[in-house]
Amino acid sequence: MDRIKQIKAELKVIEKKKGLLNPHDVVKFAENPKTALHSCFTWDDGIAAEQWRLHEARNLIRVIVEVIPNENNEIIYRAFISLPKDRHNEGGYRSIGSVLSNEELRKQLLNQAMLEMKSFKKKYQAFAN
Repeated sequence: MDRIKQIKAELKVIEKKKGLLNPHDVVKFAENPKTALHSCFTWDDGIAAEQWRLHEARNLIRVIVEVIPNENNEIIYRAFISLPKDRHNEGGYRSIGSVLSNEELRKQLLNQAMLEMKSFKKKYQAFAN
């Protein structure tokens, strides 16, 4: 059985115990080095702590908002966004103002939005019937 199938099978075993797949249960199961899930986690606490702080930084960046005046009211936007071209290597975020004031970056943002809308529709369309 390939690695992905093993991981999926292990997740189903964990889910079956309680009828719900809980992240705490997944980590507990994965502590066993003989499981396929074990290799999905960083067990070195120093490295894991740094990765967690990066995760927290990304979450912080994503929740900061900016109010942009509109003709009729104020619109709340994320203050920083990540464009697909910025997601290589270390990745990064740009201020919404710098993106909206640059024609090329604005086009990239709108193209990304269209792709996300299509993806969202496709994701849930299968459940409509």
